[in-house]
Amino acid sequence: MYPFRDFKKTGVFLLIITLIGLFYLLGLQEHVSLSSLKGNFQAIKAFQAEYPVTTAATFISLFILLSALALPGPLVLCLAAGALFGVVTGTLYVTIAATIGASLSFLATRYLFRDRLRKKFEKRLKKANTLLEKEGFVHLLLIRLIPVVPFTLINIGASLTKMPLRIFILATFVGIIPPGFILCNAGANLAAVTNVRDIMSVKVLGSILLLGVVPLLVLVRRRFLKKESGPHDT
Repeated sequence: MYPFRDFKKTGVFLLIITLIGLFYLLGLQEHVSLSSLKGNFQAIKAFQAEYPVTTAATFISLFILLSALALPGPLVLCLAAGALFGVVTGTLYVTIAATIGASLSFLATRYLFRDRLRKKFEKRLKKANTLLEKEGFVHLLLIRLIPVVPFTLINIGASLTKMPLRIFILATFVGIIPPGFILCNAGANLAAVTNVRDIMSVKVLGSILLLGVVPLLVLVRRRFLKKESGPHDT
């Protein structure tokens, strides 16, 4: 029995499930760990010296794939980006790859599930669509800058709303830069990193949250101005 009546949707769904299954079946998660990166770093660095373009293309492609399929590894790849390409270039690669991966996840979820889930959560989505209609960029950017909200859940949640793809891409791109920079900066001194989670300390998370204050203030200001102008329009 097909999970979807539409044959094309069934094909896309089965492809995604197959790729995720193969990732775990082949034990590839072990190769995108911090210990694996450290153990193979010199070999990767030597390969990069001989094939710099291939290394960059492979890195970006792998990051896109892992991000799109919500597989483990992007955090470690952020460290690898800083160690291999430097902080600035690494952050650029991470931001581009993560944005493309998130956009693919956004589009796949919208294509496969939005019609089904929209009917089930129609009332809740109606309120969300109202908020996102005029302030979608600020809302999504704010959520991106709150580290406690999982990356994949943001992609899925946004895909169920009426948010335009261009707004999703722009807010995602901007929102990924701060945490991407922090991880790439840590990766530039890879030998000192013992745990990925230690990088995102309370102090670092607080710094990212402070960045989230900017879009929050913009949002509050807009709503305040709307309330102020409301009585004058009547």
